[in-house]
Amino acid sequence: MPEGTAVGAVTGGAEERPDGGESGGMFELGAMYTRRQIHDRLGGTIQGYLPQVGGRVVCGAFKRSLNPNVPDVILVGDAPNVRKGAEIFCEQGYPVPVFLKAAYNEWEHIGEYQVERWTEDATEIAKHEALSGRPYVARAMFLKRMK
Repeated sequence: MPEGTAVGAVTGGAEERPDGGESGGMFELGAMYTRRQIHDRLGGTIQGYLPQVGGRVVCGAFKRSLNPNVPDVILVGDAPNVRKGAEIFCEQGYPVPVFLKAAYNEWEHIGEYQVERWTEDATEIAKHEALSGRPYVARAMFLKRMK
């Protein structure tokens, strides 16, 4: 099964973001935001787990109920649109702000992360799938905090 190291990851630095910088200053670490507030600052969808603008992932919005080892391990479902977002994130090579769902319409900013590596190996995925109780996990992404 395919595995990979993300582009630009684990090199001590990240690729330059297409918007010319970081989201630093846009979000306060530990502060709560609504998905609308996140969307208003970054764009992308309000409901997706990896909102995109111009074919690039602009943030991650994850639920612990679906990803018990968040933010270190993100499990990717097998729906085509879900897989596509993960593929983009794995290839883009720079960190994005990550948010963890704390309560209804409350998302905590937990830092800037990028994909360090990913796998589609069934044996490795099965271990994470068992912890999550989720069927149909197609990929596991291993994130690294950058800021």
